[in-house]
Amino acid sequence: MLVGADDKPGEILRLPVHNLCLGARYEFSAYVANVVKKGSNLIKPNVRFEVRTATSDNTLIASVSSGDMDEYSTLTWQQYGMSFYTPTT
Repeated sequence: MLVGADDKPGEILRLPVHNLCLGARYEFSAYVANVVKKGSNLIKPNVRFEVRTATSDNTLIASVSSGDMDEYSTLTWQQYGMSFYTPTT
């Protein structure tokens, strides 16, 4: 998936996950690359992944951020991940 970024933060993608076991530990990870070539002087992307409850209060369970992603002369993939426990209720 290629995303054209904006200088204003916003949601890129939302994927619901069903049938998780209550109180269980899970892991999420994704590989992300900055496609902008080195030396372009553009805003560096900063991607944040969040895991939230499906309840009406949308409680944040876990998150991880890429931080400002460096530019490289060749496409360089980096893995970002987190582990989390589902709520017990």
